[in-house]
Amino acid sequence: MFLPGGSDTMLKSSVGLEIVNGTLRIAAIGSLFGRRRLRGTFEIPDFESLSPDDRRRRLRQLFKANGLSTSSVHLALAHGEGVVRQLRLPAEVRDKLDDVVRLQVEGLSPWPLDQVCWNFGTSAGPKRGEPLTVTVVIVPRTVVEARAAFFRESGLPLGGITVSGAAWAGGAATLWGAASPILVLGCESSGVDGVAVSGGRFFSTSDARSDTVAAARSVTEQLLSRGRISDPEAVRIVIHGARAESVPDSIPIELPIEGATPAATVRFGAVASALAGLADKGAAPNVLPLEMRHRLSPAHLVPTYVLAALILLGLAALGLREPYQNSVYAALLEDEIAVIAPQVADVADREAALLAAEERFAALAGHLSATDRNLEVLETLATLLPRTDWLSSYAADGNRITIEGMAVDPAAVRSVLENSPEFRDVQLDRADAEGSFTMTLTPGVQP
Repeated sequence: MFLPGGSDTMLKSSVGLEIVNGTLRIAAIGSLFGRRRLRGTFEIPDFESLSPDDRRRRLRQLFKANGLSTSSVHLALAHGEGVVRQLRLPAEVRDKLDDVVRLQVEGLSPWPLDQVCWNFGTSAGPKRGEPLTVTVVIVPRTVVEARAAFFRESGLPLGGITVSGAAWAGGAATLWGAASPILVLGCESSGVDGVAVSGGRFFSTSDARSDTVAAARSVTEQLLSRGRISDPEAVRIVIHGARAESVPDSIPIELPIEGATPAATVRFGAVASALAGLADKGAAPNVLPLEMRHRLSPAHLVPTYVLAALILLGLAALGLREPYQNSVYAALLEDEIAVIAPQVADVADREAALLAAEERFAALAGHLSATDRNLEVLETLATLLPRTDWLSSYAADGNRITIEGMAVDPAAVRSVLENSPEFRDVQLDRADAEGSFTMTLTPGVQP
């Protein structure tokens, strides 16, 4: 998923939207033969506090005043409006990946399956036999439908919806590649959200403290630990958001897009959302259902454009040439149409096959498997526990988890877990002089 991909071979434009703490941030990017240019970034403060009519009016005024295109508009939802999960699957399931992922979604989703919109992406081009990294984005259907309806009524029909963390990671990898680890920190008054892209995998965490400096430090340390990044000096860090300047020694990184200035980095979330509308591959998973998308892949229109161009050329030839030349050109035109016709038919067949496949996949919903949440909790515990301590028992009862083990200082273990945003309600139920202990705790972020 989060690897740069897709070559822009034609004129494209994309507008990205991100709503953060009630403020709407907007970025417009154009692309011609793969050369991107940032046309501008904008924002509407206190957007969510306006009445629906005022929001629509402000949007229309901004788009009209700045000449922004509405042909490809993509929205990145706030972190709390959806969830992002990752799976590691054996390479053997590549040919039936859609079915396998669908069987996992019920366990990954905190909402009933019939009440969500979801999609997934995979790491590009793993070596033969190497496990696949699959990133799944899940959003409640009510959220998707409400957002899509509002922007459609505002004259900005959406072409895609994803979650901010997935958009940040996809945008960062698109701009800088995946050769070295990338950290993206969104610093706002409500806290700090962060994502890391390392080794083809995606990690995320948050800290809701109002102390931006402390929250940014905590998020950075957690991402370096979870991503197993041993050399912080090799990490590219992108800091954006309303409180980006509050982070000590932070220098706005200049985005590698023509027309971008360091000031544009403050609205990196909107820029990443706009990049999702330009990418053929490597973009964050788009959870907006196909029937609700304003515009599908431009590849569907290429045969139409070519056919229309050939027809126009034929009409021009009929009006400017002698009857003999007209007959020659007409014959050539028919030949070209015959060449293109199978492509048009193939596109239509593929689209019909896609719709039929989705109907078949829906029948598998009753056979979904359980969540991999316990594996995530164990991975986090392994990261947080000192090397001298270990676990001998792990049991989960609903959202409550019981662990037993040996530790040099059980009270210190409890303090480490209690101070981690990954857990809450940490209780040391038993501890003896030999270091044996029993604790109960609850994951800090519910699935």
